[in-house]
Amino acid sequence: MTNQEFDEMRERQRRARAAQEPKRAVKAEHTIESGDTLSGIALKYYGNASEKYYMEIYEFNKDTIGDDPNFIVVGTVLRIPELPEGF
Repeated sequence: MTNQEFDEMRERQRRARAAQEPKRAVKAEHTIESGDTLSGIALKYYGNASEKYYMEIYEFNKDTIGDDPNFIVVGTVLRIPELPEGF
């Protein structure tokens, strides 16, 4: 499987899951750069790097990231969700 085919497969999976999930507003999109971490991304968008916040980003993008929140790939585009009311 080529990288392009893999990327296309992941995008199809993401769209299929997104269609099944309740709609949540997306605050921003973030393209992973070298040195990024989910906690750093949470700090950037939410002002808080704690597990509760970075796991919110992970769960929202699990179909894109995969099963390990500690392994994110440079160039991957993450959707940063608006936090639920009362978060």
